[in-house]
Amino acid sequence: MIYAFISFFFVLLICLLFSRIYISITYTYSATEQYLTLRVTFLKVQMYSREIRKDKEEKDWLKAADQFISGSFSETMKETVNTLKNSTHYLLAILKSTKFHRLEWVTQGGTGDAASTGILAGSAWSVKGALIGILADNSSLGCSPGIQVIPLFQKKELTSTIDCMVSMKAGKTIIALLKAKRMVSENNKRKSQKEEQNE
Repeated sequence: MIYAFISFFFVLLICLLFSRIYISITYTYSATEQYLTLRVTFLKVQMYSREIRKDKEEKDWLKAADQFISGSFSETMKETVNTLKNSTHYLLAILKSTKFHRLEWVTQGGTGDAASTGILAGSAWSVKGALIGILADNSSLGCSPGIQVIPLFQKKELTSTIDCMVSMKAGKTIIALLKAKRMVSENNKRKSQKEEQNE
């Protein structure tokens, strides 16, 4: 009897580990707010749901746009690139076990100046194209990505919305979370060491 129970439990555990966890994410960035919706579903049961809203100053994104065009944010970009380089191994490991079921990314905006709006629109297309290429090479795209960049030449406005659904096998999700935790810890440690060296 006890052996039958252990066998049943073992088979059930294996089935659960190979079942898929579905994660739905909707993120909207605008000049005045950021809005994030996150839902996690397992075996068709919603396990987690969270909505986060953060108000922003309208001048923030215009300042960022000016910095981009002038090139004064190069130092920040260097730090971002270095962080991504240090995290590449973990990020790729997570992507390898991820399947995209829905991916929509629409961005529209302008600075009020046609020339700078055109520069930002071209840059947005380049960034999106590069990111989609990375996803296509390192994950399973079970959908056709819906990517749009809509320049508003006569307006000072910015809105970007990402809507996606991904799934991962439960066992691989647990491993991915452990790797992500390790990545965050290593980045924090590296940042602390850098701050100590600068003091």
